[in-house]
Amino acid sequence: MKRFKIGISAMVFVLAITTSFAFRKAEEKNRAMFTCTWFNFTGTPGEEYDPAKYVLSGGTASCPDQGGDLCGACVDPSDIYASGPYAGKPKVDDITSAISNVVSFALMTGEDNAQQDFNEIADLKAP
Repeated sequence: MKRFKIGISAMVFVLAITTSFAFRKAEEKNRAMFTCTWFNFTGTPGEEYDPAKYVLSGGTASCPDQGGDLCGACVDPSDIYASGPYAGKPKVDDITSAISNVVSFALMTGEDNAQQDFNEIADLKAP
């Protein structure tokens, strides 16, 4: 009976791992539908709303070791400053922008926040 319980536990564990990878593949496919611009977050915790702490990425966020929970953001062109001191940076300091709200929700929940309606993603580091 003891072997049976251990066997069942092992099967549940393997199933859980397999399922988590299956959902990651679906998430990657969904991200392909976005046409936003990726920025890496290079700041430290508490600087998530400073546009100067974002660097244009060549692809998806690279998750640098520095920084806090936020890794990067994929920003719709309408939420990127066109001029001024933050030209070319995301409008994360503007609480009325979608990207600011997407980042806020991701930080509050501790989970990636992809919003297809806004064409924006907040990507957090893996724990």
